[in-house]
Amino acid sequence: MTSDTPGRDALSLYIEEQRRFGLEYGWHDCGSFLADWCEAVTGRHPWPELRGAYSRNEDIQPFLGDHIVQVVGRVARRNGFIKTREPRRGDVGAFATGKLICLGICAGQSWLTKTQGIAVFKQVRVVGAWRIV
Repeated sequence: MTSDTPGRDALSLYIEEQRRFGLEYGWHDCGSFLADWCEAVTGRHPWPELRGAYSRNEDIQPFLGDHIVQVVGRVARRNGFIKTREPRRGDVGAFATGKLICLGICAGQSWLTKTQGIAVFKQVRVVGAWRIV
């Protein structure tokens, strides 16, 4: 995804586009938010069989099990993404805020994830991060 709008990068345009959608599990949730960004960057969806395969948060457990970070790591490796300890704007990953683990996109000094809108978290513990290549 590239930006033809002066002063707007691809991530900013993606976020603007995603703000139009409410929370809809399997289509517009934190995992889809991350996966759709990967698709926007690479032209391919990193886990296409997950699209629309669940309609409630509870329904995703068979896909993820209890180890969401390990599953996301396997998907990232399968797609050639590079693990990083220093995430930068546009990288994807999992982060903890309190006891909650979220999937999202690094926006530089904050992390973004999909809720009813786009949630911005500034104080997080990065659990795993990958550079999209």
